[in-house]
Amino acid sequence: MIGKVSRVSAAVLLAVALLAAEPRSTTPQSGALALTADQVVARVIAARRTTGFRVRAKLIRSTPGSDAAKDTRQLLIKGRREGEATKTLYQVLWPARFAGEAILVEDSGDHHVKGYLYQKGTATPLTNQAMESEFFGSDLRIEDVIEDFWYWPSRKSAGEETINKRHCMIVELRPGPDTVTEYSMVKAWVAPDISLGMKIQFYGRDGKLIKTATTDRVVKEGKTWLAATLKIQPSGSRSQTVLEGTKSERDLQLPATDFTVDAIKSFGKQPR
Repeated sequence: MIGKVSRVSAAVLLAVALLAAEPRSTTPQSGALALTADQVVARVIAARRTTGFRVRAKLIRSTPGSDAAKDTRQLLIKGRREGEATKTLYQVLWPARFAGEAILVEDSGDHHVKGYLYQKGTATPLTNQAMESEFFGSDLRIEDVIEDFWYWPSRKSAGEETINKRHCMIVELRPGPDTVTEYSMVKAWVAPDISLGMKIQFYGRDGKLIKTATTDRVVKEGKTWLAATLKIQPSGSRSQTVLEGTKSERDLQLPATDFTVDAIKSFGKQPR
């Protein structure tokens, strides 16, 4: 049985587009678009909309100076849209001891997520508690990859900065009173010209910074800009997680059967 999670959220692409360079403060650019926080976020959401997608990525968690502490996993991420309903599947391809492990997230269009975790041949509901779990042993939480913060009701403009020569608008997003989340605020640096987040900071319930997500490289696929390499740096920790995309396809028509428990169980018995 698939458990339902009462929260304002949506299943979207895992990769948030960000840049690793340290931002430098700048005065508002005269040529910048006069956009509200809602308009900036709407651009990000619209740019992510696709009938279906398939991404191969490498997830690496490491501690600087310690090769033995490096954990690498190859992932397959794919999604399907039917009307306003979406399904997103994250599955481990390699190494063998984790192969087949999966997370399925479903949104019927009302931004109330349901889904399940698949481990050791068993599917368990994606509960609120499970949302706080590590995403395949990384510095990300399952909640982070769902990226429901783009749909939080409170959005506020918080200035402008330039990151790696791209003009960004800063937006503070806060959850509603009924939203189930570990965060009190998410701050996003968004480049309006490419409808892409360039930096994301996550703040805990106590208001302290928990982690910062940035990226080294942004690529253009068709008319859409995507992140090629995502870095997650927890505050006060030497560990770091890197999500590196190796192949990406958009606007696909993936069959609904790809997102069933039976299809996930048959991992390794069908072409990927």
